[in-house]
Amino acid sequence: MKLNLKNIKISTKDIMLLSEIISKMGISEELKNINGDTTEEVGTELIILLITNLHKADYEIYKFIANYKNYFDESMTEDNPEYVKMYDQAIKKAQKEDFVAVMKEILNIEGVTDFL
Repeated sequence: MKLNLKNIKISTKDIMLLSEIISKMGISEELKNINGDTTEEVGTELIILLITNLHKADYEIYKFIANYKNYFDESMTEDNPEYVKMYDQAIKKAQKEDFVAVMKEILNIEGVTDFL
C-alpha cells in the first residue's frame, strides 16, 4: 500500500499527541511488531495493544481525542480566563467518546497503517 499524504487528515498536533501516548505507554517496540495483511488485522492488533495499556496514558488519550475531534477552540489561548473552562469541557466530551470507534476511524484514513 502506497502512502498518499494528500488524504491524511491527522494534524501535526495529533501526531505529537500520539507520540506522547506511545512514549508514556512504552509500546514503541510492540508497535514495530504489529503485522497484518489487512487494515482490519492491523487495527485489531493495535486496538488490543492500546487497550491493554490505556491506564498508563489516560489523560493524554483524552487530550488526543479532544484535539482529533476538534473539541478545543483553536482561537482561545491559555491567557484567556475562559481557557480552563473550555479545556475541561473538551476533556469531558472526549471521555464520553467510544475509544475503539475513534481508533477504527483513524485506521481507515488512507496511509495511516503504512506507518505501523
